[in-house]
Amino acid sequence: MALFMVATGYGAIIAPFATGYLSLYSWRWPTLFQLIFTGVSWIPLVFLPETYAPVILVRRAKKLRKQYPGSNAMAPLEQETANFHEIVVVVLARPLRMLFTEWIVMFSCLYLAFIYAIYYMFFQAFPIIFTGIYGFSAGEEGLTFNGIGIGNLITLVAWLGFDKYYHNAVERGASWTKKEEYRRLPLACFGAPMLSLGMFWIGWTAKASIHWIVPTLGTIPFGFGVSESLRTRLYILKLTTHSSSSSSCPSQTTSSTPTKSSPPPPSPPPPARAPFSAPSCPSQPHPCSTNWVLPGRAPCLALSALCWGSFRLRF
Repeated sequence: MALFMVATGYGAIIAPFATGYLSLYSWRWPTLFQLIFTGVSWIPLVFLPETYAPVILVRRAKKLRKQYPGSNAMAPLEQETANFHEIVVVVLARPLRMLFTEWIVMFSCLYLAFIYAIYYMFFQAFPIIFTGIYGFSAGEEGLTFNGIGIGNLITLVAWLGFDKYYHNAVERGASWTKKEEYRRLPLACFGAPMLSLGMFWIGWTAKASIHWIVPTLGTIPFGFGVSESLRTRLYILKLTTHSSSSSSCPSQTTSSTPTKSSPPPPSPPPPARAPFSAPSCPSQPHPCSTNWVLPGRAPCLALSALCWGSFRLRF
């Protein structure tokens, strides 16, 4: 779970510097990079085992009925009859009901929404800071996000260390291990001030008179604070085990809504720099021309077909 939570933040960290450098060569390559990266990520999906217990029981019951034709083995999921009213009440209404009636879910979701809003506003603040103030190119500006990645790696070490400490405490019979908030939230409480420290650090030192490495180092505690604060989501899921999918729905919705509700602020024009001299190639078509061929077109199409085939096999 620690690897999963840390890895989820690396997509937004890899994209800025990868697409920043690729855009110097062609406007097509950032989209191709996204297609290739997504396709490669889909390949392991074929080999993932099923872990959802009700579905495993359904498959086991079908296997027993096939081996023993007279068997009446039925999984609990097969005995449920879901009508339209139940789907609306359970699947759609329960997340909203939990969001507005469960105080712990409401305030945790608001806190996560606040963190995600700040996190994604940094994608608009970094061009203003490192391109507008320090004159970085798009690729160089994207490299500054690696500080957030370093903070994520520190979070991984902290999670594994706390997990070992927790299991040792369980073996000793410590009383605090029986309380869910003491098991999930201590590191989140430590990450909250680190989040504020990172924001203050970056905002205070983003000046032309201060070296660019100083605000870049401020992204390390910021990334650590963001990753540690996400343990609040694990606390909600563990607290509402009987309806964890319903409790995760409002947290996902509120986390994504603030980041898309307002338009990004306009970035200031970068200072004058030496123009980028691309290698001359008379046969290279104009970017706006319709008579062009995608680089690596056949491999990309084959990869897309493989992704679709793996999706069909999986589901």
